[in-house]
Amino acid sequence: MSKCTQCGGTGKTTCPACHGEGFFVKTSADTGEEVRRLCGYCGGDRQIRCGACRGTGDIAPVHTPAGGAPAAAKPRPANQPDRLAGRWSGQQGTWYEFVPDGSRYKTTAGGPRGVSGTGTATINGHKVAVDATDVLCGHYQLELSLQGDHMEGIDRKAGFPIPVRFERVVKK
Repeated sequence: MSKCTQCGGTGKTTCPACHGEGFFVKTSADTGEEVRRLCGYCGGDRQIRCGACRGTGDIAPVHTPAGGAPAAAKPRPANQPDRLAGRWSGQQGTWYEFVPDGSRYKTTAGGPRGVSGTGTATINGHKVAVDATDVLCGHYQLELSLQGDHMEGIDRKAGFPIPVRFERVVKK
């Protein structure tokens, strides 16, 4: 095993929502006083579990066969479903839909009132990068961490960080 380079072997990384502060400061419009609110993403801990090593602090070494060259990545079997394709539901009726289009995905975003944005997405390992345009907020970029049947990240298009989580919609 070797130490994770993302977290330096600690198993924790700085909270992306509060940037390691543990709270947010808001100035009251009425009184002008500063009000501190605990970060809802890290709960005030200032750090979250490292996504690269899943909190262990260690990364398993890549197996090198006896010939000395690392094993080539195996292509995805034809019967294995796409990890990202399909609809993903979020909080309060929000959703994303990803349709494979070569090396990218055509992306549609929506909510209770229907489609709100369109764009493209790419996947690299467990990181999903969305580049889209929303009818209300305009152009935005969003990075999500894909872990099985859920994705999570921080949405900053409203001007402040909002933790988001999406679950795969399973067709019955």
